[in-house]
Amino acid sequence: MPTIPLRLRLHRPTQAKIRRYRELVERTTAFANSLVAAGRPKGLTSRTARAYLAGDLPSAVIHQALRDVAAHRDVQTFRVLWPSFNNQNLR
Repeated sequence: MPTIPLRLRLHRPTQAKIRRYRELVERTTAFANSLVAAGRPKGLTSRTARAYLAGDLPSAVIHQALRDVAAHRDVQTFRVLWPSFNNQNLR
């Protein structure tokens, strides 16, 4: 059965959760832009892609960002790349 991703609004999040999510969005966007600037290298895993990463990201977010960068071939820079994860692959 395929997984259906949903974007749900956070229900009354705390300021710490808001700050953490914004930081995660900024790091994901910077990671994707550094991959685009490097010429979209092929064959990267979450371990080998850490060379292009400025901060720390969970491996599930890194994998999804790699998929997003590979899928959007005509994009020169990402304005915002939202981190995609679910409870099954984020620990």
